[in-house]
Order: sequence, then C-alpha cells, then structure tokens
Amino acid sequence: MKQLLFSFILGLSFVAIVSGQTRNPTNYWAYTDTVSFTITRPSNATTYAANDVVTTTDTTFVKFTPVNRNLGGGGLIFAALLEADTANVANATFRLYVFRDTSSSQGAAISRIGDNAAFTWLTDYRYKLVGTIDFSLSTAGTGSTSAYSYISGFTNPFITNINSRYLYGQLVATGAYQPKNGGKFYIKLWILKD
Repeated sequence: MKQLLFSFILGLSFVAIVSGQTRNPTNYWAYTDTVSFTITRPSNATTYAANDVVTTTDTTFVKFTPVNRNLGGGGLIFAALLEADTANVANATFRLYVFRDTSSSQGAAISRIGDNAAFTWLTDYRYKLVGTIDFSLSTAGTGSTSAYSYISGFTNPFITNINSRYLYGQLVATGAYQPKNGGKFYIKLWILKD
C-alpha cells in the first residue's frame, strides 16, 4: 500500500511524497509534457489570404491529447513549435487559436471552417479561448526542406472542459502565404500539467 507523507514547510506549503515521487511545493504544475498534432492540408496550392484557416480536408480541429491527467484539469503552455514541410518563408506568418472546448456546452460551438476560408470570431468564443500563439516561419538556410518557428518565454495558463483532458486549436494564416500542395503543418506544445 502506498504511503503518503506530508511535510509542512514554514507552515505554508507542503511536499507530498508518494512512493518516492516528489512534487515541487512551489509549482502546482509539476509534470512537464509535450503534445502535438499534424495538419495535412488538401491537395492544392491555393494561396492563403490573411485570416484564412489552415486545416485538413475534413476541417478537423487541431486536437492536443491529453494535456492533463485529470478531467477538467489545468496547466501552463510555455513553448510552441510550428513547422511546415516546405522551405517557403514568404509571408509565412500564422496564429494558433487555442480553445479549451469546441462544443456548445458554454455558448456557441466553435465553427468548423474549411481550408482557405476566412476565420470568423463569434462573441461566445471568449468563454472557450485559452490564448493565441503567433508564429513567423524561417529556415536554417540553403538546402533546408522545411521552415519552422519555435516560441518560448511565455506562460499561458489553461483549464480544460470539465469532461475533457484535451485542448483544441485553429491555425490561421496572417499573411498571403503560398502553401505546398497537400503540405503538412506540424504543431507542438510544451506544457506543465497537473
């Protein structure tokens, strides 16, 4: 049987030791993890206008699974990566909208929008929005076969829906970007979770 030992420190916080596992008493989100999703876009090379959605042929939301260990749990996003499988960096700027839920459980459901269609914001989305992350793709130089943007140095707290362990996203172009025919966009988040 697991034994639980609570040691009170300065009468304010405690360290919980469960079978040799220690949690940092000053950091509630003590478990670091990564979650990712790959968007495979339709078989065309239609240029995105600013504010166009980047998505799959079936308008699937980006789904990061799981982002915490418990239903309705929380955490922090502290870094993010966006990579495209082409070295084209002209106007390669994007915004990732991160949502805690896409259903109509609290306000309007997040709309499924087709690739190359304009992203629309509804007032009720504010109840589901976790935050946004902006990317500007670059390459490592001549001979590169992909372009990427790694963002760090921020903390974006989140709480998932009470019946979920997931976060969802919608990738939107913020410039007139020429994608690769059937190209892929890889998104990765670094998180601290409960």
